[in-house]
Amino acid sequence: MSSRARRSLVLATALALLLGVSGASAPIGLAKQPTTTTLRGINVDASTIPQLEALMNRHKLTSV
Repeated sequence: MSSRARRSLVLATALALLLGVSGASAPIGLAKQPTTTTLRGINVDASTIPQLEALMNRHKLTSV
């Protein structure tokens, strides 16, 4: 193998590794952080439907 072909192969391999490493880390940085919606001391995200319904029946929470 000529030195020019070997150099091209090494450069292409290094570029592929660099792109692979940067591509693998991108989803970690773009991951959405978990949300917590708290309204009047009620964690709406962690509450169940029956719990929310009971709060609405007691006029502690509205659908608005």
